[in-house]
Amino acid sequence: MLRARAIRQALCAPVIRPTSRPVPSVPGRSSSSSSGSSSVDFSLTRPQALHIGEPFSFCRMMSASSSSSHQVNHNSSGRVFSIELPEGTAVLEYDTLPSGVLDYHHTEVPESCRGKGLAGILAKAALDYAVESKQTVRLTCTYLQHYVTKHPDPAYLAVVEK
Repeated sequence: MLRARAIRQALCAPVIRPTSRPVPSVPGRSSSSSSGSSSVDFSLTRPQALHIGEPFSFCRMMSASSSSSHQVNHNSSGRVFSIELPEGTAVLEYDTLPSGVLDYHHTEVPESCRGKGLAGILAKAALDYAVESKQTVRLTCTYLQHYVTKHPDPAYLAVVEK
């Protein structure tokens, strides 16, 4: 029992991880930024909890709030928005109907990466694309219907087919 508690405390102890924020300069110290190198701020963070018997997953170690670390790719000829991950590819697929309406019909995230906000990142990118290109969208994917209900942005509602 004590050993299990010690292991749990070690796993949940703060960890120092680099972030992309620049380190503020300290008066009286020479700054290395004058040589062209950038500083890195080391911040305390807590690792995600891993459960015993659960396979290690890169996605489990990522915070859902770190959406800026995910690059959404849009392949207009393949009609897909995607995020490349070590475990596979998260995708939002669509078709262009003869009327010119974009039919967003399928969203899928690798099973080990679900619940981390990746589908929401894809949904936002796809809806932002429709808003920017002034195209109407049909939401046949139930996840996207749910997303628009939870995020009733007037710009999104303006492009969603009624």
